[in-house]
Amino acid sequence: MGRRDGIVTRGVLYDMPQMKGVEWIEPGTPVTRADLEAWEKRSGVRVGAGDVIVLYVGRWKRRAAKGPWSGQVAGYYADTIPFFKERDISFAAHDMNIDWSPRPGWGAEQGIPGNPIHHALLGWLGAGIVENLDLENLAATARKLKRYEFMLTFAPIPVEGGSGSPVNPIAVF
Repeated sequence: MGRRDGIVTRGVLYDMPQMKGVEWIEPGTPVTRADLEAWEKRSGVRVGAGDVIVLYVGRWKRRAAKGPWSGQVAGYYADTIPFFKERDISFAAHDMNIDWSPRPGWGAEQGIPGNPIHHALLGWLGAGIVENLDLENLAATARKLKRYEFMLTFAPIPVEGGSGSPVNPIAVF
């Protein structure tokens, strides 16, 4: 079954605010491989082959408290690319954009793709991306249950020649 037919797999939540003892991760903060591995030790859950890694940084909670912002993203740092390859994930999901931004010293002038995580996941690793999700209920439920893995399903709208589609992910604990 191809992605256009829908996805049913295991989702694993990486709750960065809980790990760091804050309400949200501030925009512009990189989430590193060490952060992901520290969360695994703390939660006892580890993303694996075919799974969707779900990164929660508290984007919508921060927006409700402080209002909208632009230009800065708490997202994956480039050292997570080998982590994704080793774990053979099927998708990366996030409540913001996947790539950490701004990235001082990164860009075309240094010969580095503008969005290295996007390039790595989509082009090099064959994994998909699901961004800008509202993960507040998911994070609250996972914390309440002390369970950070769940069944995850979503179906993209097949758009001929398209490179993306809106989805409605559903997590089942």
